[in-house]
Amino acid sequence: MDRTWTPQNIKLLRQRLGWTRAEFSRRIGVKQEMVLSWEEGQKAPDGETINQLRTLLDHLQSYNLNLSADPLAEIYLAENNLNQTTKNNLKNDLESN
Repeated sequence: MDRTWTPQNIKLLRQRLGWTRAEFSRRIGVKQEMVLSWEEGQKAPDGETINQLRTLLDHLQSYNLNLSADPLAEIYLAENNLNQTTKNNLKNDLESN
């Protein structure tokens, strides 16, 4: 397992995005049960999925660094329908650090 993608980190990424397991699984193209198995440490994501998770994490980190300075992150997040609650959560996380 890629050390970055521990069960806790997968769950944290999903939560930071503000997505349910169903939404997360739909957006990365796996079954909801697979996401649950990753979060419980029963299975690990495969190489293609790890690349998708890395992309999400990269965009999330870019967004966290400056909430509106990264136009690619803004486009990605807008295209993926991040809701206002998620954006507020990201902003609050950034301000608390």
